[in-house]
Amino acid sequence: DYDKFWENFGKNLKLGCIEDHPNHKRIAPLLRFFSSQSEAELISLDEYVENMKADQKDIYYIAADSVASARNTPFLEKLLAKDFE
Repeated sequence: DYDKFWENFGKNLKLGCIEDHPNHKRIAPLLRFFSSQSEAELISLDEYVENMKADQKDIYYIAADSVASARNTPFLEKLLAKDFE
């Protein structure tokens, strides 16, 4: 079950993607994230890109302690107003 694997090793995978540059392209598909369209379920980076609007050219992210904390940032309001992922 990947959800259980992610729960146990997700932070290590994120760190590995940053610190292990020779392998970051192999690690990236394993990463999971919450998004503005998926607050209850983690999605892959590929799924995030698939969900992006046609006029959304960049990937946006917020580093926060929780989904609730991220939801309360002024930056997110601007993205949601544009219906960006």
